[in-house]
Amino acid sequence: MSLPAHLPDETEVAPAPPAPRGPEALRSQPARTAYPSTRTRTGSGRTSSAKGRGRSGRRRGPEGVSPRPGYIPGLDGLRAIAIVSVLLFHFLPTTLPGGYLGVDVFFVVSGFLITTLLLRDVARRGRLDLLNFWKRRARRLLPALVLVVLVSVTAARMVGGDLLVGIGRQALGALTFTTNWLEIGAGASYFHSTSPILFINFWSLAVEEQFYLLWPLVLAVGLALTRTTRQRLYLVGGVGLASTIAMAVMWSPGDDATRVYYGTDTHLMGLMAGAALAIAWADPTHRAGLRSAVWRRWRWAAVLGALVVLGAQLRWMDEGSALTFRGGFLLASLATVVLVAALLESDGLWRSTMELAPLRWVGERSYGIYLWHWPVLMIVGAVFPYAVGTTRGWVVLGGALALTLVMTELSLRLVERPVRKHGFRRSIRRATRWVRTPWETSRTPRIVAGTLAAMVLLTAVGVATAPEKSQTQQQIEESEARLGVTGGAADGGDDAAGDGGAADLDAGDTGITSGQALGAAGDDGAADEDAKDGSDAKDEKDSGDTDKDTDKAAAKDDQDGDKEEPADAELPEGAVVVNGSPFAPDADDLLVPAGEEITAIGDSLVVTSADGLTYRFPGVAYEARSNRQWHDTLAVIEESVAAGTVRDNVVLHLGTNAGVDEKALRAALEAFGPERNVVVMDLYVRSSFVDSSNETIREVVAEHPNAVVGDWNGTISQQPQVLQSDQVHPDIDGMHVYAEVVARAFDELARGAQKD
Repeated sequence: MSLPAHLPDETEVAPAPPAPRGPEALRSQPARTAYPSTRTRTGSGRTSSAKGRGRSGRRRGPEGVSPRPGYIPGLDGLRAIAIVSVLLFHFLPTTLPGGYLGVDVFFVVSGFLITTLLLRDVARRGRLDLLNFWKRRARRLLPALVLVVLVSVTAARMVGGDLLVGIGRQALGALTFTTNWLEIGAGASYFHSTSPILFINFWSLAVEEQFYLLWPLVLAVGLALTRTTRQRLYLVGGVGLASTIAMAVMWSPGDDATRVYYGTDTHLMGLMAGAALAIAWADPTHRAGLRSAVWRRWRWAAVLGALVVLGAQLRWMDEGSALTFRGGFLLASLATVVLVAALLESDGLWRSTMELAPLRWVGERSYGIYLWHWPVLMIVGAVFPYAVGTTRGWVVLGGALALTLVMTELSLRLVERPVRKHGFRRSIRRATRWVRTPWETSRTPRIVAGTLAAMVLLTAVGVATAPEKSQTQQQIEESEARLGVTGGAADGGDDAAGDGGAADLDAGDTGITSGQALGAAGDDGAADEDAKDGSDAKDEKDSGDTDKDTDKAAAKDDQDGDKEEPADAELPEGAVVVNGSPFAPDADDLLVPAGEEITAIGDSLVVTSADGLTYRFPGVAYEARSNRQWHDTLAVIEESVAAGTVRDNVVLHLGTNAGVDEKALRAALEAFGPERNVVVMDLYVRSSFVDSSNETIREVVAEHPNAVVGDWNGTISQQPQVLQSDQVHPDIDGMHVYAEVVARAFDELARGAQKD
């Protein structure tokens, strides 16, 4: 989209004192002299405020509120650090596991700037001009936001797939700044999702805008009810502390943390920390202690300490850590407060560093970068599937970043700056006059108008025709239904601790469902589709009705008594015995056990791969459901082992949603005992916990000679195109890749046992 050259795009010249910029403290202003004086000399030589006093000379407004006017140097650099942290977390999550804290850095800066702006208004006018404040917020927020929604939904509609799942709710939340509460109400998850969420990053904008809407009212009441800066700090600090406690109390280990992460009530600590600094700095007597000799002497140490704390959290505090939700966000916010405070009152190395041109350039565009980066990444990733760390991955991620910067710059120059300068009404009138330019004079206006109209139409069609569920979710529900799972994804529920035993599966007392049921599912099963290639053995396995009682009895008999070593005469040619279980060569000459000797236990990865596993290992039994966690499954394993329903060979895949619990993994392998052969599949998901979880799997499995790691991560990283749109679960081709990884792991175990 382009606008004519005669529509000026200069940055808005803010009145003195200038307004801080935009949501998430992502706005910035052109460089101006720091803290210009607004005081004039009186006849007696004393200085007095030129504004903020009535005709009688008495100061209007509350006492102890005299904020510094003017531009605050260095904040653009801090914004740059924050947005780079967020980009690394979203583009390369294992590189910076705590990069999500960049949002909390924005919260602190925003709380500080917005409160400073409001206090300047009080000091200047003696009251808050709320309508003017909210109008300025809208000017800075809405133009870029509307453009991002329009372009993103249009592009997603053209690409197709699961990008439009729930897009109506997402667009409504984005445009009304209620994304966080709408997603909470819909039961959506920030941490685990079976479809790409196009505007998932807009939750923080919602928190910001709700803060912009309510905080001026709260601040006005607080100023009226308090008389001193200390009382105001107690009030603001109490709100921040209450939010921190609420998050800590409501967070539960192993459960989805979306509610406490998204909730405005539970994520206020950063905004309140910034507001507290602004209130303390506005006190003309103390200026937050930033003019004291102690602060000036030890400021460098405070900055260094804050950088160490925040840097350590960014590097090591992932979103699954207990520390994250029980004080971690508050700690990051306090460290950011120190970094902001060090920019105030006097110059220094820290301020000079934050004023470097590259940091300022990024900081000035950080709002647009934040808006564009996630939708661009989702859409580009859907068109060009990739795996992080591969050559293709670097190319795709580089392209997504470049496109993000281009869209950000175009939006800034052609939309945001004109609206900031001229306002909504005047900008619309100017654009309307331009569009009416005669075709003979210039065709560009009509082409631009036509393009915008087409985008609006495609957006409306996209919202109206958006699917309710992703293809991944539909496959999970269908597979769970055929496996007999109750209370899982098909029912919209998660596992609850203590209810994940045999009753989870509609398979009687065993808690195990035979994979033969998948083969008999009919036309919807992937196994039936692949049967077109011709496999008489598979047809015989899949065509008949399965008697579950017979299957349960057979599984039970397999576990009763001591296992007998098969006689060599009973083994097929090339077969070997591994830990008492026969392994025979398959079509790929891999040594694998028969499907009737395998039990697959796990989460949605096992559920979505079930057809592929059954095709390769007919008769495999399943104990799997979506959203299953380690703390739920350990009880299931122990109960199934005690009931004798776990077969001689086990495939174990858990941790897709929250990583690996080392203690639970060790307990599971102990429960299986040394007499069973176990394949522990490693993890592939774009999350910060992947590398550490896979390292844990390798270390624990290495201690058990009867276990081996299935290299799902390494295999699927080379062919991400066989994953579904969520880039986690396998598609029809991917489920056969999954089964091949299992087969190769069993073969590795068998050949290793032969060498021993």
